[in-house]
Amino acid sequence: MNGNRAILKQGKQRAFIKKLLQRSNRQELARLVGYSTRTATDWLYEKVHLPEIVLKKWCTHFKLAIPPYQAISRLQQIKKAAKKGGQKSSALYGSPGTPQGRSKGGRTTIKMLRKSEHPAFTRKHFHEPKRDEQLAECFGIILGDGGISNYQVTITLGTQNDLPYVTFVEKLFSTIFKIKVAKKKHNNAINLTLSSASLVEFLEKKGLKRGSKVAHQIDIPWWIKKNHKLLAACVRGLVDTDGCVFIDHHKKNKKIYKNPGICFTNHSVPLLQSVFDFCTQNGYYPTRYGFNMFIRREKNVINFLKNISFHNGKHTKKLEHYLKQKYGEVRELVESGGLENR
Repeated sequence: MNGNRAILKQGKQRAFIKKLLQRSNRQELARLVGYSTRTATDWLYEKVHLPEIVLKKWCTHFKLAIPPYQAISRLQQIKKAAKKGGQKSSALYGSPGTPQGRSKGGRTTIKMLRKSEHPAFTRKHFHEPKRDEQLAECFGIILGDGGISNYQVTITLGTQNDLPYVTFVEKLFSTIFKIKVAKKKHNNAINLTLSSASLVEFLEKKGLKRGSKVAHQIDIPWWIKKNHKLLAACVRGLVDTDGCVFIDHHKKNKKIYKNPGICFTNHSVPLLQSVFDFCTQNGYYPTRYGFNMFIRREKNVINFLKNISFHNGKHTKKLEHYLKQKYGEVRELVESGGLENR
């Protein structure tokens, strides 16, 4: 049966049926087309549109010309009615979607996908490394410019001078943990992300924590602090990320003197104290001001580079530039073995 509806102009459908009622009655009109009297009444008062087939049957039976109309399908009519109903409901009660409802729906979907072992929610395997200098340096990098959430580890590095260091960190983490490192640029920073709930749990067992490092007032893990080589590697990762090399200028007797320095900044007091203690014990003569630790004097800075070194090239380049300007060559570093053995 043709499901189209005949759309007549407003008032025309009622006028047409009234014309038919001059020749018949509602019961007879309804019987002719196989509908109830109540439906015929709804057509009369234009509560609903006439089916196209009903209009044609009546015109044929009563030998009348078919009035002008527009035919629309049943599906089109349902869509139109649904749209009007949705607009009316929204005007009366507001949007059916709420932040709480969407959040609940999202959580429910995630639970279902996890139960079905969907690939997107299957735990990613990673290599559990031994406690060595590379792992200790990774911990230093995370303690410096890293962050840990429930399912991810993210390292945020600058894009202006840190690009070679970004490559170094990306390779270091992918080599140690045997897991893909996602790299994404955001404004003037690059985020390196490792997604693995198992990796997060491993890092927690080794002494790191999820969430804000400052709120936790985190410190270097004990297993690193008790081993000099591991602690040196961790400090390197910390200074590479949260430290910088600077050239100090001071004037004496109208002459300007320049000296290199290292500044390390961290708002976790226990961690800052651990780095300060390490530098003190190893003869770098650090000083502290608030959340900053400084290593001053050329000899102390060179000794730090010789014994700890940098993997962040921008620190080394700044120091090299200073030494070349002062001596014409990187003499102090070469003689101490600081660069040749890197």
